[in-house]
Amino acid sequence: MGGLKKHSYLSVRFAKVQLRDKRMMLSNTLFQRYPTQLALLLSLTGLCFMASGAAMYFLGQFIFHTSMDQLGNQMMKPENANMSRLLNTAFSVISFGLPPILYAKLMGNQSFRRLGFNSNINAQQIGWVVLIVIASVGLAGMLSELNQLIPLPKEWQIKAKAMEENYERTVMAMAQMPRIIDLILAILTVALAPAILEELMFRSALQPIFIGIIKNPFMGIFITSFFFSAIHFEVYGFIPRLALGFLLGMVYYYGKNIWLSILFHFLNNAMIVVALFWADRNGISTKEVINQKIPLLAGMISVASLFFMFRFFIGASRKYWEQTPSLFKLNNQSDA
Repeated sequence: MGGLKKHSYLSVRFAKVQLRDKRMMLSNTLFQRYPTQLALLLSLTGLCFMASGAAMYFLGQFIFHTSMDQLGNQMMKPENANMSRLLNTAFSVISFGLPPILYAKLMGNQSFRRLGFNSNINAQQIGWVVLIVIASVGLAGMLSELNQLIPLPKEWQIKAKAMEENYERTVMAMAQMPRIIDLILAILTVALAPAILEELMFRSALQPIFIGIIKNPFMGIFITSFFFSAIHFEVYGFIPRLALGFLLGMVYYYGKNIWLSILFHFLNNAMIVVALFWADRNGISTKEVINQKIPLLAGMISVASLFFMFRFFIGASRKYWEQTPSLFKLNNQSDA
């Protein structure tokens, strides 16, 4: 009787192993080419965006007791600032966090390693990332000034101005942080959550696909950065955000660890949140903080500093290149 039970257990175990192997083979066959991977990721993203829109609709009805077209106005009110941050975070989790996780799971085993999570990290890398974040402030300010000088058709100017005003209203709503607890919640929902979720979508998932399709790391990083900037729907902030996305992409490509890009993104966001909190405490208008000008010379110094900082960052990361995760290799050698 005991032998029969053991035989039955081994049969079930063998069947499970076979099923797992078949699933892995199917996954490798279906998704071994980058265009197919891109189609899969975009399909999952579309489904998740629809799901998050439905969730936002029902939550808006339940919390604010208002229609969908008035939900934005309710979320902009200062008294609803914390609830708005939580709702936006929930929306981002479904829209930006869930698709890359599902995508990595469908691609096969070691899904978190595929997304760039690994233990290969050192203090030097972290230190250089912090310095790169600080230096990038001057670059972003200089590019923001140049972005304003780009001539646009009249109709585009009107739309761009409307987007800019909407962005300023959003930032002003976000700036409502009368208490320390509000600052902490803002750092978690406005700085940390977007850093994790957007890096998962753009650097972990999209960037390796674009690099694989184009066979050129820098162009792949640039295209990923283009979409990263475009998704924020801010015309006059497009170029500085494009540059920020490119720096994030370079950190991920050379650092081989998504935690480094998340750290970069988080620090960049957190500096803005803390600056808005400090401005509110000192009677400085939010517009003044947003529209603060950076001298051209400071921007040029920033560019030169970034060049040398990246050289040191790459040097600190080079020790891990022999242990490069499969994410950074072509999934199909015939594509090379």
